[in-house]
Amino acid sequence: MAAVGRLWAPLLVAFLYFATFPYHQGLNNPNEMTRVYLTVAIVDDGSFSIDGPVRRFGNVEDKAIRDGRLYSSKAPLQSLVGVPFYAAARRLGFFESQDKREVTLFLRVVGSMIPSVLFLGVLLAFLRRRTRVLGLPQGAASSVLVAVGAGSMLYPYGITYSGHLWTALTTGMVFLLYPSLAYPGLAPGKFRSRALLLGFFAVAAPFAEYTAVLLVLPLLAALFFRTRGLSKKGALVGLAVLGGLVPAAAGLYSHHEMWGSAVKTGYSFLENAAFAEAHAVGFFGISLPKPTIFLRALFGSEAGLLFYSPYLALGFVGLFGALRRRRASASGLPYSLAVASFVGLLFELYFISAHSNWRGGWTVGPRYIIPVVVLLSVYALEVLHRPSARAFFPALAGLSILNTGFAAALYPHLSEVYMNPLITFLWPSYRDGYSTYGLADLVGLRGGLANLVHIVPLLILSIHGLLAAATRSRRAAQLFLLVVPLAIVGMAQIPERDALAAERENERLWGFWEPTPLALHPEGRIFHGQREWRRIQVQAEHPDRRIERCRFDGKRGPGCYYGPEGWHHFGPEHLEVGGKWRPLLFLHPIRGQTVRAWIRVPKNATKAVFSFGLTDAAVRSPNPHPLHLRLLQGKRLLHELDLKAAGLLTLEPTLSGTAALTLELTTADDGARVFGFDVELF
Repeated sequence: MAAVGRLWAPLLVAFLYFATFPYHQGLNNPNEMTRVYLTVAIVDDGSFSIDGPVRRFGNVEDKAIRDGRLYSSKAPLQSLVGVPFYAAARRLGFFESQDKREVTLFLRVVGSMIPSVLFLGVLLAFLRRRTRVLGLPQGAASSVLVAVGAGSMLYPYGITYSGHLWTALTTGMVFLLYPSLAYPGLAPGKFRSRALLLGFFAVAAPFAEYTAVLLVLPLLAALFFRTRGLSKKGALVGLAVLGGLVPAAAGLYSHHEMWGSAVKTGYSFLENAAFAEAHAVGFFGISLPKPTIFLRALFGSEAGLLFYSPYLALGFVGLFGALRRRRASASGLPYSLAVASFVGLLFELYFISAHSNWRGGWTVGPRYIIPVVVLLSVYALEVLHRPSARAFFPALAGLSILNTGFAAALYPHLSEVYMNPLITFLWPSYRDGYSTYGLADLVGLRGGLANLVHIVPLLILSIHGLLAAATRSRRAAQLFLLVVPLAIVGMAQIPERDALAAERENERLWGFWEPTPLALHPEGRIFHGQREWRRIQVQAEHPDRRIERCRFDGKRGPGCYYGPEGWHHFGPEHLEVGGKWRPLLFLHPIRGQTVRAWIRVPKNATKAVFSFGLTDAAVRSPNPHPLHLRLLQGKRLLHELDLKAAGLLTLEPTLSGTAALTLELTTADDGARVFGFDVELF
């Protein structure tokens, strides 16, 4: 019981990694989905090409194209981690319906959440050893672990299938293994096992994200030169190479299958012209560093490292202090580790300051430099022997959890539109009762009540530093009560660059929010297309099977566009059908192509009501060709007809399972074939 008492805070952090499952079909997060698609393709199609998942699940960004086939443009490690687990689940008969949300949540659990918690356990053990060496109270280790687990980028990327968690995990393990391998008195058996692990994680790191080499290489070089004696250097290198054989073989084989060469990457084959242009600047998008980007990456309210995790400022203090000492004290980490960490930190900061696409999309914190989180967190502990650092740590850690933790648990990918996403978007989302999938949703809770499943633990953890024995002091309490409220008030004053654009972004994101807030529905209705049309995914398939996904373009209009013409758009309009003007969803066919609309089916939906028809003007047109309509659930055909008569028709199919509903439109001549529909799920 005493051990459990000491572990209550780390256990609460572990609980948070499984408490919520933020997922939004309408967002179709490319950073995550392209990795999901690769895992699914390897298992279900026996191929590294994601053509199959694109056809089944819909289009996604962050793709590359080679020899006419589509591939994930990302480094492959995250996708490879999920393969054995997904393959086992498929062999046991799971995911027959191919529901993208269920597949994604499963891969998050086995590929990110469980590894996150296991890594945090390893980190906690390391931190506790350091507290004993430094003479700090044991609660100091738990305080730092809480800040890392709930107040850093490890949290948002530890609950999504996006690869950044594995970047932090692999580089973090190399860092944590360094001190023991640098210790001359390490037993031979432990030296061999840890050198093997060092090689495994060091080689795996760049296959999580290629930029991981910026931190791994300085650590490996420093450890090699730190190791005394040619025989021991040789043993270190030999064992590390042996340990790295499996990740090297898996990663290089994946590259060969995707890019035709083990040493090529997806950045040479990017499908998106804008992404390709960004990476064409300088060397893979890297040129000279820009001071403005450096400041935004560290301090900016949109994604700054020290804005979202201010406790890491003490890590900078601890690292610079270790460098000034020149020689490690009896209780200090190896001086060579501080030098290697500093060099790696400089490389990482140079990279993000010089990258033309430094933000890297929607993110909580500067995800491209996530490897620095673990090393700075360890050096934050190293500085807690100073009374001033112990006094400030609770406030900085609490603020980190409030900034990062609440964003991660509800919406771990903040839009680039916002200058101040926490105040402009996140706070109104909590205020208005937008919640996530997760443990609360599993028992039927929605809205603000459902959010308590993570709000209460996060609030408890945010004041954990005050409760821990390491920092219980009147000065720490005073600073916490002063710094945290002032910081929150200060954040509220940060203006948006474009307040109107931010307001529109709020409405757009809430338009496809999942799970749908109960306030939008009368009793019994689970989904209404008119109110939640942004959650419907639309695309056009060309005769050559090339897919064009519906994209929002504010310059063209308020809807989303899936073709070259202005009428190739999807969105709510008033259309004259059967002599009455009705609010319907506008969807126009394209000659020679198949236009599809996907509607995800919640697990408790049993019936759908489809209302649809051609506009009166379309019926009166001289075009003799009908509009061919098919309605499917998964692969099951629910209804098929040729539509050319006037009036609004209604279908009420019974639903079976959670396979998505698909509405397909084809026609030989799309002239004046204006089609409108609505859908409700009960």
